[in-house]
Formats: sequence, structure tokens, C-alpha cells
Amino acid sequence: MAFDIIGSAINDRYLDSADADEFAAKLMSEQPNSDNVSEEDSDSIALHLPLLVVAHGMDSDEFDPRDGHRLRMNLASAVKFLSSIGIYNVPTYGLYTEGTHSVVIVAWTTAESPGIVQIHDQNCVAYDIATWDGIVKLSKFLLWIRQEHAPYMLERFDAAKREEFLARLERGDPSVHWTAASQRLLEHSESDAPAEE
Repeated sequence: MAFDIIGSAINDRYLDSADADEFAAKLMSEQPNSDNVSEEDSDSIALHLPLLVVAHGMDSDEFDPRDGHRLRMNLASAVKFLSSIGIYNVPTYGLYTEGTHSVVIVAWTTAESPGIVQIHDQNCVAYDIATWDGIVKLSKFLLWIRQEHAPYMLERFDAAKREEFLARLERGDPSVHWTAASQRLLEHSESDAPAEE
């Protein structure tokens, strides 16, 4: 199991559609376990659980946390990914930076309303890393993400959830596919379903 900061270099290789297609084919072709995965391939089929989404704004004279539209979209996507593998009520954090200023926002979804992503992006904690106080506080937050939140996330993705997710993946369940085409297919199949009385 691997954790990832969305926006980091680890995801850059998937910008090329051939690499993304190869990754998807490998993920669909075999259920990874310690017997069939070499050490060098283990990262290429690891399921990365998003802990922190990072977006950098354009450096301007004024810092405005509401400018982080890209961050909110990426954060919503990360939370929807977690809900598709059965992880609910676990916050995923977003860090928006502009110049020396940064702000932390948070998003989550619930099992009762998995289609609704809740994002808290008003009156958030802000840091100015031009000051020692800001550097220390941001560092403490990032350490907390790694040392406290990561184990909690891993605990929530227990063996039962992993097995259920892999079974849905093997069945080709559209709810675990993240391409636009597969999401449209899922939306059409849901709209074609007969209404319950």
C-alpha cells in the first residue's frame, strides 16, 4: 500500500496516455500479491491512497484562498476515489500555495451520501512560510499527515475493503473505473434502472 501527495512527481508518468493504459491493463490483468509482484514492479501496481492534494497558484500581490478552484476539483476527485473503494468519513486535505502563503482545506464524503463531497474551504488555517512560526506550523501539519493520518487511512482500508474492491475491479464494476467514458456508462446505467416504488 502506498500513500501519495497528488501533484507530486510520482504521478507525472501517467500523464502519457500509453503509460496510463499500460498501468490500467496491468492492474486489471492480475490481482497483486507478494507472490506475483517483484520488488521493482511493486510501486507500479500499488494503490495510492490520497492524503494531501497540493495546488500552487500564480504568484500575485494578493493571496486569495478562493482562487484554488483546481485544488477543490482535485480534492473532490480524491475523495470520490476513496469512496469508490469504501473509505468514508475520512478527511482528505488540500494545500493551496501562492508565494509564501498557504492555506489548508479539507474534504470528505459519508457512506449515507457517497455522491456528495463536502469541502470546507472557508475560515481555514493559513500559513506564511516567510516567518519561522509559519514554517514550524506547516511542518508540524505535514508531519501529522504522515505520522498520524496515514496510519489512520490505512487502518480504514482493511483487508475486507481491499478484497471487496479487488472483486469489483475483476467484475468490471463501473463504479471503480475513473475515466470519463466509464463514468458516463455508469450514469447511463443508473438512469436506465427502473424507479423503486
